[in-house]
Amino acid sequence: MENKLSKRVSGQAAAGNPFMAPWERIPDGEPRVFTDPNTGKQRMYVYGSHDTTVRGFCGPDHVVWSAPVDDLTAWRHDGVAFHIDQLDGLSFTVENGTQITFRPGQEHLYAPDVVYHPQRKTYLMFVFTSVSHFMFVAESERPEGPYLNPRYIGPGFDPAVLVDDQKDENGNQRIYLYWSVESERSAYVCELDPVTLKKIDATLHVPMGHSTAANGNDTMPHRHLAPFYFFEGPSIRKVGPFYVLSYAKTDDCPGIGSLAEIGYAYSDNPYGDPRQGSPWQFGGVIVDNRGEIIQDPYSSGDVATYKGGNNHGGMIEAGGQWYQIYHRWTGVGPTRQAMAEPISLRIEQGKLIIEQAEVTSQGFRKEGLDPYESQYAISACFGLGSYSFDVNPAQDFDPNTAREDRYPVTNLKNRSWLGYKYFRFDKQLKEGDQLFLTLLLKDYAAATINVYASEPKESWYAPEQPRTRI
Repeated sequence: MENKLSKRVSGQAAAGNPFMAPWERIPDGEPRVFTDPNTGKQRMYVYGSHDTTVRGFCGPDHVVWSAPVDDLTAWRHDGVAFHIDQLDGLSFTVENGTQITFRPGQEHLYAPDVVYHPQRKTYLMFVFTSVSHFMFVAESERPEGPYLNPRYIGPGFDPAVLVDDQKDENGNQRIYLYWSVESERSAYVCELDPVTLKKIDATLHVPMGHSTAANGNDTMPHRHLAPFYFFEGPSIRKVGPFYVLSYAKTDDCPGIGSLAEIGYAYSDNPYGDPRQGSPWQFGGVIVDNRGEIIQDPYSSGDVATYKGGNNHGGMIEAGGQWYQIYHRWTGVGPTRQAMAEPISLRIEQGKLIIEQAEVTSQGFRKEGLDPYESQYAISACFGLGSYSFDVNPAQDFDPNTAREDRYPVTNLKNRSWLGYKYFRFDKQLKEGDQLFLTLLLKDYAAATINVYASEPKESWYAPEQPRTRI
């Protein structure tokens, strides 16, 4: 099943989720709001991994997408910000004194992060390599890049960076680097020298119960520590007095679990060090890319309402609203796509509270989708039974190349369900008006399509609403 949209400007996305152009595949998205140097106005920039057919999950480059803060449906492809070939031949000394000349080979780039350095007045992109797990930092005068002159930072996985509003003894804003270690599935943090960007070893804080911790600096969560169950993908923000660490968690069990949940913890100091204030407090789950768990309509068991998989992303405030960026799995090859949900975030009685967000088709259209506009079939956010989102996994797209804007849902079979949340029918619909649903079927056979509607849920926690056949 697919719908036909009028021709769009190449590189532009449809409204709703996924919020980038449907052919794009950006998981692990870290959103940042920076000033567009061309206009002087604020834009949201999203930096992430890049699933490609060249190297599968994650690829050799980082591309950037951005949108004006006052119109977060107008997403623009800003090009390649960094390529792994920029590391080819780079020489550096690792912690044991060995001199390395890096050769990428078949390595690729995993999840990056970008911050603005207030003293250097430049943008810093932190990247890391998939096999060797070397972290590097590159620099640019523009938020979209290109990022140049990479330098070695240290070993690590999934770097996340915070430029604090607190200053050091020299008047420089403090910079903190968070990362994980894949073999341990644990979180680490240290302060970076604001001038050299090297790790300040004395500030290193390691996982709780770490046997090699010195001076009691074992304050960070890890995989087997309840209720955190940290796995990977740290992202760090400061909200009021709190340092907020979000991450992929292991679904409340000591094993790997689904990794579909993004959980969060918070502290009044960047290390969660009780000697400096409060330890990390587990807050809950921000989003789960499996959707919700409901009773299977064809059995007595429970079933997830979306294709789940690993998850990673970051929070951002824009226009007075907080959002969570994450990614969904499409079920077709290396094709994870960027998603967004508005979230309710508040500080109440000394606690940072984030209510778990629903997985929706709305994206940045937090007031709901317009039922009078065409909508991509692949913006479905509810699925039961057999279905796949066709986002052309056999091809890597050039954003300047014209293409047909047809993105179907395929592999539909008996008892397949697709759902879209939410269309804003009360915005323009008047009493007596009639709406007609037009579906374009790519392939067809003798079949019946049933259409149901229900009222929106008040929150993720609310019970499933009854469906009415129309």
